[in-house]
Amino acid sequence: MHKSLIYSIFFISYLTLIILSYIFWDIPIINFFYHMKGTVLYKFARDITDFAKAEYQLIPSLIFYLYFRKRNRYYANIALLVFVSVALSGLTTDVIKFVLGRYRPIEYLENHLYGFKFIETQYRYTSIPSGHTTTIFSAMYVLAIFFKKYRFPLIIIGLLMASTRVISLNHYPSDVLAGILVAIIVSSILYKRFEKRGMFTKDGKTIQT
Repeated sequence: MHKSLIYSIFFISYLTLIILSYIFWDIPIINFFYHMKGTVLYKFARDITDFAKAEYQLIPSLIFYLYFRKRNRYYANIALLVFVSVALSGLTTDVIKFVLGRYRPIEYLENHLYGFKFIETQYRYTSIPSGHTTTIFSAMYVLAIFFKKYRFPLIIIGLLMASTRVISLNHYPSDVLAGILVAIIVSSILYKRFEKRGMFTKDGKTIQT
């Protein structure tokens, strides 16, 4: 099967999943976690959720890039790809969320508002995609490409951190799913660009970790 067809099927299927979540699952799930507010799970999610912010990926990746720049170009380029992927996917998410202007869960819980307002910049109206999810998953996704032995735990970390956005009542599940999709698309495109420029090769061969 041609790669472009596989990608198209994946995109359409995933987009359908986001739509189904918006229609059927978002409100029941957010109501479920609202009734868990004050529990240990809620407090834990609230305490760690901000570690998914872009700066927690951008700063370490920049430091690693500067450290390895003259020591090991391969690792330096991985760090650079993480940095660029997080930055660009985060910016992409910001543009989308400002255009769509989706009400956050707090607007539903307090004012029973659910849906889209469009072209908004205020926090309460910028729910989809989840920015935290996009940036943390971009970093984990890129690392999973190269460090295949740790691919599963890296993706799990990304998913668990993404789930804290729902548990802490900052986002709906569809926001998180959309953030993951943006992360995968942007990071995959950038990886292909880097790869075509030979930034992950040694003696003409792609290095496997």
